Amino acid sequence: MSSRRSRKRGTRIVQRIGTPVVLTTTTDDVVFEDDETRFLSCWTDTSPEQSLAIMKARARGPRVIDRKDVPVWQAAIHNDRVYTSSA
Repeated sequence: MSSRRSRKRGTRIVQRIGTPVVLTTTTDDVVFEDDETRFLSCWTDTSPEQSLAIMKARARGPRVIDRKDVPVWQAAIHNDRVYTSSA
């Protein structure tokens, strides 16, 4: 990785732990065929009906959050293993 402090330039070795994840977006209706073999495409529903459903859900307000899976998400973020019971 290149770095620069004031007028001094240098190179640092940086080690990344874990699996890199990249998210990208596009407004194109079509993506390159080659990209389809490397990425997972997720299309969103942009219909007026979906927009109305979202607005109604927001108007109803927040629901009660079930926090029992929070440790699993925290472990995933920190690249740890967590074993939970399926009960």
